[in-house]
Amino acid sequence: MRLNILALETSSQHCSVALQYGTQVATRLDSSALSHSRSLLSMIDEVLKEAKLSLSDLNGIAVTRGPGSFTGLRIGIAVAQGLAFGHQLPVVPISSLSAVAYNAFLYWQKQSVKVDAVLATMDARMGEVYCGWYDLRHALPVLTGAEHVLKPELLSQVGRPDINGSSEASMKIAIAGQGLHYLAQYPESLLNVPSQLDVLPDATALLPLALRDFNLGKAVDAEALTPVYLRDNVTY
Repeated sequence: MRLNILALETSSQHCSVALQYGTQVATRLDSSALSHSRSLLSMIDEVLKEAKLSLSDLNGIAVTRGPGSFTGLRIGIAVAQGLAFGHQLPVVPISSLSAVAYNAFLYWQKQSVKVDAVLATMDARMGEVYCGWYDLRHALPVLTGAEHVLKPELLSQVGRPDINGSSEASMKIAIAGQGLHYLAQYPESLLNVPSQLDVLPDATALLPLALRDFNLGKAVDAEALTPVYLRDNVTY
């Protein structure tokens, strides 16, 4: 069965919306900083009109649950909850780092570069990095271990990806995302790893991840949707 899934991404400086309807995808992106509250609802309306659908035609909503911008996450989750409550829709919360990992996978695939695992990163501000290791050997990224927020010089404490059947010597790893702004402060062991700074989470990347989780029964009711900040002290 083809599902109609609306995806909202508000965890980074960009705000994006994607709607999968049948085999097609309608997308909108606003790259203006700090404009999520002004643009999100209008972009949702635009993709629904493009697909000639209404909210009642949706099977579910996907939204990034964090980590990321405190304000951005609140906006995205509040909108997702409002739409879900109003139309009795299930919601699939997706890690923003998993969306980074998926876009990193697509990037290196286009470069014809084999990567077994990626350290997905985001700029956590306050001189810190959000990060997590993702196994890229599957159809979609799989988190290995836990997601973290820490100073870039402490990234060695996260260790290397724990992937069964692969030795550390043979594993091809890479780093992606805005946490690479702090590359000069990274431990020496990560300085020669292939990296790509310009990888952000976006709503289009949420769609395959949401479809997987939807089929795995990981959708939740709107009232159960909560942000994941990874830190107690949130300031932006």
